[in-house]
Amino acid sequence: MPVNHEADSIDQLQRISAKLKNVCSYVVLRNQVHNDSFTLYEQSAVGQRLRKEFGAKEITMTRLQPWLVEELSLQNLTVTAAANDGHFYLLDRQRLQTWQHKLYAEIESAAEFLLPPKS
Repeated sequence: MPVNHEADSIDQLQRISAKLKNVCSYVVLRNQVHNDSFTLYEQSAVGQRLRKEFGAKEITMTRLQPWLVEELSLQNLTVTAAANDGHFYLLDRQRLQTWQHKLYAEIESAAEFLLPPKS
């Protein structure tokens, strides 16, 4: 479940968790795309409930540089494709790879919530 700095994302978390309660595991994605402040979420009753009562795992998706986001859209490329595309400067390809590695590490830290158990 994504959360950002806006009250609307908190409301969505409240609605979903009120409906699902403890029948699932929760992973909250702190989306820094517009802002890296999560004060509303951190101080909200639903945020506290997700963490304490439901044992939610929180991961973060850091902000990508705006010019890279724009260029990805203009070129209609994924981060993976752009990181290997000669259209992007070497330093920008490195920025994309670094951003992607950080995101993958965050996802991996929540693997027990997101992936089936290994047999």
